[in-house]
Amino acid sequence: MIFSDLLKEKQIKKTDFINKTGIGKTTLTYYLNGKRDIDKADLDTIYKMAGVLNITPVELIKSVKEEVLKNNNKTSKKTNDFIIKTPEHRNNVISEELKELAKHILQPKFNEKLIEQYKFDLSHQDRQGVYANTQRALSYNSSRIEGNTLTPDETAELFNTGTIGIDGHVYKPKDVEEMTGHFSMFNRCIATLDKPLTEELIKEYHFALENGVFEFIANGGVPGEYKKVENRVHDIKTVLPDDVSLAMKDLLRQYNSSEKTLETLARFHAAYEIIHPFKDGNGRTGRMILFRESLLNGIDPFIVEDKNKLKYYKALHKAQTEEIYDDLINFFEEEQEAFLIETIPFLIAKEEYQNYMNDLYSVLEEKE
Repeated sequence: MIFSDLLKEKQIKKTDFINKTGIGKTTLTYYLNGKRDIDKADLDTIYKMAGVLNITPVELIKSVKEEVLKNNNKTSKKTNDFIIKTPEHRNNVISEELKELAKHILQPKFNEKLIEQYKFDLSHQDRQGVYANTQRALSYNSSRIEGNTLTPDETAELFNTGTIGIDGHVYKPKDVEEMTGHFSMFNRCIATLDKPLTEELIKEYHFALENGVFEFIANGGVPGEYKKVENRVHDIKTVLPDDVSLAMKDLLRQYNSSEKTLETLARFHAAYEIIHPFKDGNGRTGRMILFRESLLNGIDPFIVEDKNKLKYYKALHKAQTEEIYDDLINFFEEEQEAFLIETIPFLIAKEEYQNYMNDLYSVLEEKE
């Protein structure tokens, strides 16, 4: 008998099972949905679970494995992609109206509404709305690109509760520390949207990201301070430590005096990652700056998704080595559409889609 049916047959409530065994809520959900095997659980936990169910440990292990097998048969492909669970996504349906609206969203009107909602949700500690979903999606994807091993569900639980259920599963302290650091950096980003983009602000973001990461500090990193030793990214020769401050000043001078377009952001990002101003955390701070500057300049925001990181790296490398930015711009445009499709339903009710499209038509007619 599979594990979920076993729990039902024994008429044991989930809360009672959690209290008696000491396993986390998320872990129990994984077992019930067949998304985690029991192999990594310690023996004490296995015996406790078996005791509560009044079965042998062997029978317990067999029931969990059968649950996993059932899940594997149900879907031949597993994914770690972070999907914001809007009503349309729950039904795995994206309406044509939503797709059309995502392609023609009115800026800066949309971003102004998004910023207002971010600030409201953050100040009210709302973990159900658009702020929370963007926070989790941005933190998960940007951290995962850099090698963080936490899953979307674990990221969500860490954000929602400050903890992760553990039942013998090993978590790297660095992964947890870096993820919570990213949460802090996003909060700092929202709190400082009224400030200009400066070296000091970028250092604030880096401090929020790395201040609680023991490994970074133990290896000589100073949160919020530029690198002291050279670093290299594959075949890209980064700026030497002594030249970082001057390079950053020049980059920000050029950027702040430029018209803000998606191409401007692509050029800034490519140059920023070549400078690589910090010992670590350059990709995450760089992508946070992209998100912030999109919000502030009426540009459709976007999150670089981990599932697309190879395409991202390839386009970024081409921009850095050949000064050809078309691929990076096109990639950002694809991520923009994905972000809007996931975010629009949090701000605009489905019955309002047509009203927004009518606004668009009015604007187009005025231009003609």
